[in-house]
Amino acid sequence: MRKALQQVAMTFAVAALIGAAPSFAQAPAPAPEQKQDAAKAPATVSGELVSVDSAAKSITVKKADATEMKFSYAEDTEVVGADRGLSGLATMSGSEVRVTYTARGSANIATKIEVRAKK
Repeated sequence: MRKALQQVAMTFAVAALIGAAPSFAQAPAPAPEQKQDAAKAPATVSGELVSVDSAAKSITVKKADATEMKFSYAEDTEVVGADRGLSGLATMSGSEVRVTYTARGSANIATKIEVRAKK
């Protein structure tokens, strides 16, 4: 008797699975996950170099509308117009700069910093 009940239960389970199979086959494939830190297209901003934090490898630029933007940089960040490259930026506060950067999440990563002479 117990074996017969087990067979009946198994038959119902298999029938339910077979009946549900078409709905599984028709379910849309899940969209591929997008990386949250995916880099966006490069952008540029111009303004006054307010500060350089060499320990944190970051600079702050004050735009024409008086808002400030902070950028991280790396050893491979291209620097144009500073005598000693990245190390020369620290002495150039107040200079006009143009920063090419990519946004990764909430961080702005400088790829190129162009320095113009102080006014």
